Amino acid sequence: MTNSPFLVEELVSASIVYALTFLCASITAGICRLEQLQELRLSRNRFEGEIPLCFSRFSKLRVLDLSSNHLSGKIPYFISDFKSMEYLSLLDNDFEGLFSLGLITELTELKVFKLSSRSGMLQIVETNVSGGLQSQLSSIMLSHCNLGKIPGFLWYQQELRVIDLSNNILSCSPLGCWKITQSFRPCCYRTTHSKHLHFQEPCAGCRFWIFR
Repeated sequence: MTNSPFLVEELVSASIVYALTFLCASITAGICRLEQLQELRLSRNRFEGEIPLCFSRFSKLRVLDLSSNHLSGKIPYFISDFKSMEYLSLLDNDFEGLFSLGLITELTELKVFKLSSRSGMLQIVETNVSGGLQSQLSSIMLSHCNLGKIPGFLWYQQELRVIDLSNNILSCSPLGCWKITQSFRPCCYRTTHSKHLHFQEPCAGCRFWIFR
C-alpha cells in the first residue's frame, strides 16, 4: 500500500480520475478539491470510515464507484443531489443503518445502482417512491441489505436487464411475484428456489434477475 499525494496535486483541474488503486486507508482530502469531477472510480482500495462530506461538492459526477472498500457508517443523504449521476456503485462495503430508496428517486439520469454491505447491519427501506424512479434503470443490485420485499418502483422499470436482490430476506405475495414476472417478457426461463421465494430466472442472454 502506497500513498501518492503528488497524484492528487497533478489532478486538481482534471475532470476524470480512474482506478486509484491502494492509495491509503482514508480518502485523501486532496480528492475533494476536484470539484469538476465527472467520473471517480475508487474501487478495490482500502478506504475506511464514512464517505466524506466533501463529496457533496461533486455536483457534476456521472460515475461514482466506491465498491470493494471498507467504508462504513450511514450512506450520506447528499447522494440525492447527484443529478447527473448515471452509474453509482457502493457494493461490498461495511455500511450500516437505514438507507431510503427515496434518495435515488430524483436522479433522472441514473442507469446503474449497486449496493451491498458485509456488516449485516444495513437495511433498505422504501419511502416516497410510490411514483417510481424518475429514471429507467438498466441494472440494479441490492444484495445483503436485509431487504424484506421487492421494491415497488421495479414495477415501473421497463429497461432493466439485471436485477440482483440476492442474500436478502425476500418474500412476496403471489400477485407481486406474478406482476414482476410479467414485466420482463419475452424471455426464456429456468427455475430457482429460495427459502422465502420460488421464482423464475431467465436464461443466459436474456434479461435476468437473481433472487436467492
